[in-house]
Amino acid sequence: MNNSPSTVDDGSTGRPSIAEQSARDGRPTQFGRDPDFVLPEHSTVQLDNELSDAAHAFLTDELGPSRLTVDYRRDGPPRLRSTQYVGVISLPDGPTIEIQPKAAGQNLLPLLQYAQGLNATTYDRRTGLTEGDTFLDVLGALYATELDTVLTRGLHREYQSKTSTERYLRGRLDVQQQLQRHPIGSTQFECEYDELTIDTTTNQAILYAATILSWFVEDTTVQNQLSRYRQRLQRKISLRHVRATELDNVEVTRLNEHYADLLRLTRLVLASVFVENLRTGTRESFALLVNMNEVFEDVVERIVTASIADKPGWTVETQTSVSGVVSGGDPPITMRPDVLVRDATDDVVFVADAKWKTPSKVSNDDVYQLVAYQSTYAVPGLLVFPEQEPELSTTYTVQDAGALSVVELPTKRSATHDQIGPQLVQSFSEEMKAVL
Repeated sequence: MNNSPSTVDDGSTGRPSIAEQSARDGRPTQFGRDPDFVLPEHSTVQLDNELSDAAHAFLTDELGPSRLTVDYRRDGPPRLRSTQYVGVISLPDGPTIEIQPKAAGQNLLPLLQYAQGLNATTYDRRTGLTEGDTFLDVLGALYATELDTVLTRGLHREYQSKTSTERYLRGRLDVQQQLQRHPIGSTQFECEYDELTIDTTTNQAILYAATILSWFVEDTTVQNQLSRYRQRLQRKISLRHVRATELDNVEVTRLNEHYADLLRLTRLVLASVFVENLRTGTRESFALLVNMNEVFEDVVERIVTASIADKPGWTVETQTSVSGVVSGGDPPITMRPDVLVRDATDDVVFVADAKWKTPSKVSNDDVYQLVAYQSTYAVPGLLVFPEQEPELSTTYTVQDAGALSVVELPTKRSATHDQIGPQLVQSFSEEMKAVL
């Protein structure tokens, strides 16, 4: 099954699609080799054949419509529509679909790396991959690099509660279980105790992520690295399906600070990956999809933080509940700007909202919430978009609040992993200074 330019509707007016342009330029796709279909975000693809029952179940039950929508028609095979999630989907019985970001150009990995706060120098020095490697290979190589750092410094151990039947009393006696399971005078004890172990949720999550990536990557060297690390971990750590939410309560402390970068990558992988069968690891049915809205929000947060670094006492708050915007009613409505900046006296200086989209113009919906935040605090606002075609640069005035400036970041401009951050910060800083 091959993709032709006519099968993808990306809303363009005569411009070649990403798949068509990549073929003309001889460039590899970003996520994997030889997908059946390549389409941008928020685009539609007409399939050549009907989906199998297994493929339909994977799309509807595992992925859900928020990631890829299936539109069944009476007169032919279904159409698939992408959302803000980008990545690769390999359906049972085919096809394989690659979804690429419209506003990132070839900078998806640098943007992800910057959003996660990962060390670009480590990546450039140690992964050994070169320009032209696929996204999954590079992500796998980056994960292997950070995992090697953790293994070199040592796996973190934690005390965990255990229950077991013992010949001698250990820890605390579980009286209820003891009475239910053993007669009076028994020489066995139902015990509760704390055990220092490396078989923790954190290490189980790392093992799971390494296992998944070892199935997906194409590069033999990276695959072998991940497989070796996986085998080493699995000797003492349980392999199970770990969900990203299980890491929400994991804290980075002085004792496990060498885990910080790897944990951020692990959360990204676990939140993005969908696998039908953990035990077999078959490659015919999997997906790795990244939510570009969330990635861009993290990028903007880091950019704002860097832009005010020279202002003593200024702080950045993210997704903070704003009071006084909407009151009354049931259920109550909570509004949270992506970024809120306070000065040294704790006064709000400006608010910002991140919008990962490629509109032809700024819409009313784009500005409604930001205007509400500005009116509440009587401060300027910044509406931050990725790179657009044509440019969106413009400024509005909000009564009794000040300027509402539309900021367009150069997300498509070619940049290495150590250039992308300074490039974005410089662009934002200039816009920020203009409204303050």
